[in-house]
Amino acid sequence: MDSLWPKLDRNVPSAPVAILKEQASLLGKSTQNLVIAEIETLQVVDTTIKLKPFGLADVSNLMMSISDKSFNSSLIFQYAFYLVAPALNHYRYQLFLIGYGIDFYPVHFRLDSDVQQELGISEASDIVVQTEEQFLGILKTIFSAEKTQRVIQAIWTQSEALATNSMTEL
Repeated sequence: MDSLWPKLDRNVPSAPVAILKEQASLLGKSTQNLVIAEIETLQVVDTTIKLKPFGLADVSNLMMSISDKSFNSSLIFQYAFYLVAPALNHYRYQLFLIGYGIDFYPVHFRLDSDVQQELGISEASDIVVQTEEQFLGILKTIFSAEKTQRVIQAIWTQSEALATNSMTEL
């Protein structure tokens, strides 16, 4: 039987979670894995439509009823981004949360309160970016924030001290 699927095209923006995973990997490389980043899946909402069996005559009614329903697809996928120190009993610092729908954009951010204050964003507001370019820009801003840098430096220094002590005890 021939496939009834059209030629599927993967020429779409990168998934925000894929970008986060890549950046997490790069942090580990730059700190000799003394500080790493982890992405935790918080929620993936099941938007499956539950249907009763139907005959072909019911297809047009089905299509009409599906198109009339509006599904809230925002924030189907939700992730937390943590800075982690494996040598410090796997200490984790939550830097931000993101959420987005099936189309990837917009992406909603909820930041660490100190980073949010440093960036001059009111506590009642989430950051919302509309494109991959904006997503990359806000990530760079968050990663460059003084609070982020202080957390990384603190856990890196403590991890290094423990690693050095472990080496001298041998």
